[in-house]
Amino acid sequence: MKSRPDRPKLPEKAVWSREGTDPAADARWLAGLQPTARHYRLYLRESPYDCPQPSEPGEPDGLDLFGVVLIDADKIEESRGGLLLPSPSMIGHLLALRAASAEWDGAAPAARDPAAPIPSYRRTGGAMDAYRFDPAAGYLLGGVEVTQDRMQWQSVRLLGPVKRCPACNRVLPMRYATHCVPCGAWFSTTFDLT
Repeated sequence: MKSRPDRPKLPEKAVWSREGTDPAADARWLAGLQPTARHYRLYLRESPYDCPQPSEPGEPDGLDLFGVVLIDADKIEESRGGLLLPSPSMIGHLLALRAASAEWDGAAPAARDPAAPIPSYRRTGGAMDAYRFDPAAGYLLGGVEVTQDRMQWQSVRLLGPVKRCPACNRVLPMRYATHCVPCGAWFSTTFDLT
């Protein structure tokens, strides 16, 4: 019998995947939060052209919801860290990674205490989009690192002004887009970018 080749262990800088995600659970969880000016929703940025659609609280958005961060001050540009409230999808993803790692090692995955802080999850060099609950534009957080229930980032940059489709009002992925994929509308690049 041919033995299975050794598979590499999961790196500490784990790459986000859809394994373990649950958009319906994310929507229910998000609806239970009290939105304030200090709460920012976090989305994984897989491409420099991705731009999630900010929607009403409780509705899932186009990209995977990482969680919500409560920043230490009201001005996100001045903060470099805050308290992380992980989404069900983020916790499910971490559990899926743990189970996969245990399978590769030939061991049973350890049970997780729901009341315990999440394990360290480092994406240093990665980036996330941060949006308030009813934003005009979001922020790009770069060099993200999560340790227990704290989140830190090395840089922050304003993403706005955003451009919306004149037909369906969705945020478009690029300011110079001339086509809205969700609704199929075509338009010129001369209309208002706000």
